[in-house]
Amino acid sequence: MSKDNNQFGIDHAFPGLCSLCHKEIAEFAGSQEVAPGVYRPIVSRLLPSFRSKLVYLSDGSQMSVSLCDKCDASLTPEDCSKLMESEIKGWNKEVEIIQAETEKKEAYKTKMSKLFIEDVPSKAWTKEQKDKISKPKGVDYGTGK
Repeated sequence: MSKDNNQFGIDHAFPGLCSLCHKEIAEFAGSQEVAPGVYRPIVSRLLPSFRSKLVYLSDGSQMSVSLCDKCDASLTPEDCSKLMESEIKGWNKEVEIIQAETEKKEAYKTKMSKLFIEDVPSKAWTKEQKDKISKPKGVDYGTGK
């Protein structure tokens, strides 16, 4: 899962990139300023390799993640921790550009970083396979898997 897979050198979830391997799954047309001094590429169209995958999170919510066709087809329970780490890293980058109090940003980052993928409903994984889904690295969950 490499930042070398895209022209931006990004290694986290980002619009127009696969959230797992970070390959470009969109065409881009210039950029726009999203915050003072912060520019974001404009997605002009999604490529045929773009896939959207619904995942169930540990807090009972659902989230769609963007994947390339290869990562979508080969997604395993063991990939879920890397996928969630990418999403959390992307969220943290987004929070940094928001004009808000540092305490609120840190509280949000702490809360969101504890989420993990519990299931991918489009995959017919057995209970044994689902038990292989691990939590993102670098977060203290206390007891559990």
